[in-house]
Amino acid sequence: MALLLGSELIDLTPDAPARPAQCEDGFTPLFDGNSTRNWQSAGGGHFALVDGRLESVPADDLGLFWCTRPAPRDFVLRLRWLRWRHEDASGVFVRFPRPEPRPQGNAARVAIERGFEVRIDEVGIPGASGIQRTGAIRNQTGQRLEPHPARPAAEWNDFEITVRGQHYQVVLNGHPVARFDNADPARGLATTATAPSFIGLPVYPGSRVAFRNIRIKAL
Repeated sequence: MALLLGSELIDLTPDAPARPAQCEDGFTPLFDGNSTRNWQSAGGGHFALVDGRLESVPADDLGLFWCTRPAPRDFVLRLRWLRWRHEDASGVFVRFPRPEPRPQGNAARVAIERGFEVRIDEVGIPGASGIQRTGAIRNQTGQRLEPHPARPAAEWNDFEITVRGQHYQVVLNGHPVARFDNADPARGLATTATAPSFIGLPVYPGSRVAFRNIRIKAL
């Protein structure tokens, strides 16, 4: 399938057709390509279900599309993602509390403030030393980074995100790219019986991305 974006024709299936997730042993699909019934939106924008994948529809403010099924206490998360243009940015949020309505402000910001984001950003921010680039844990200066470029725009990439205790590890297309040990007692709290934590996808103004084959395995 190809998409006309402005004057540019973007091929969304350069490597394989979009299709429902085929889970490995021990993994459970969070998004199976057929339904978003366990997902909700907060903040601006939303995700649309198109041909077995989730496509972001940005608005003027940060949005969050989050899985209402609590994440396991420790887990491995695998998924595929694609950006339309080289400069498009997104990420994967892990271990944030339930996004509750706020009298003031955007409920989607709970994922940034209380969880952690694995970045999708091939451009980054000048002077940020890689902590905003693809695979890095957003804004965490103490992480150990081994940067590796993502595939070109309009090609699918694979993330594997492992969270065990307060240790986070990210693998991009088979290459380990980030390791991080969280020392903040107010962020990245693991799921408990009374305080679940969740996984979600951001919707950033001006950026368009797609996700598919989102699956998780408890450790």
